[in-house]
Amino acid sequence: MIMEKREKAIEDFNSNDLHRMFSEEYYKKHGKEYVSSRFIGYEMKLMKSLLETRNIFAILCSIVSCIKRNSDTVNIPYFVAGIKFYISSDDNPELQWKILSSNQQEYINKWNQLRLIKAKWLPKATDKQKMEALEKELMEWTNAKEGTPSKKKTTRVSKSKSSEVE
Repeated sequence: MIMEKREKAIEDFNSNDLHRMFSEEYYKKHGKEYVSSRFIGYEMKLMKSLLETRNIFAILCSIVSCIKRNSDTVNIPYFVAGIKFYISSDDNPELQWKILSSNQQEYINKWNQLRLIKAKWLPKATDKQKMEALEKELMEWTNAKEGTPSKKKTTRVSKSKSSEVE
């Protein structure tokens, strides 16, 4: 019997899923497995405290930001202690996470254009129109990618191992 991959909504992530995401991002950048700096239960407790106080999409974006900015000595206690430095100031972390995790350069470029327009001190009227058009296009793309018009249904395939039971 072959087990199928289960889908888990990102909103349902727990501390174990966040730990797994941290480990995956760490492996992507440094090419080696993440080894807990302390007792793994302590790291899970830290992740759980983040889940209770922060938005899940903001946490995921800050994990990526932390891993990208630091060397291979970065660990979960360090990340949690300095999360204020990695939390994005963007008003839509869900959209940011969907764009960055898609790895499609066209939409990442549009996301960066949107961020540049939002960062202007004295935007023109045409800038506001561009910003609204880019936001609309990116939201439509992410919703179409999911196959649902709702913003609430965000799914991610968890990496459960396929195994055969004899």
